[in-house]
Amino acid sequence: MTSAKLALVTGGSTGIGRHLAQLAAEDGHDLLIASDDAAIADMEALTATGVTVETVMADLSREAGMDELLVRLGARVPDLFFANAGRGLGQ
Repeated sequence: MTSAKLALVTGGSTGIGRHLAQLAAEDGHDLLIASDDAAIADMEALTATGVTVETVMADLSREAGMDELLVRLGARVPDLFFANAGRGLGQ
């Protein structure tokens, strides 16, 4: 990550999470985006804002997914955290 500001966005590959990631990038935040969606690979539009975009393909409903996210986060403390991952009861 290149700037001092970091935004962590879970569920950031589509929908509301993607929009929140876009807003954070436009504000100059580097991004760490976690998602279990294959669309996470398509983050080119976010890098066009000049920030660094790091992605983690992880299912955060599982302990292994949370561990992977924490490893990638390391000692960094996000300035913004959008907890946008989740599932309804019927899924």
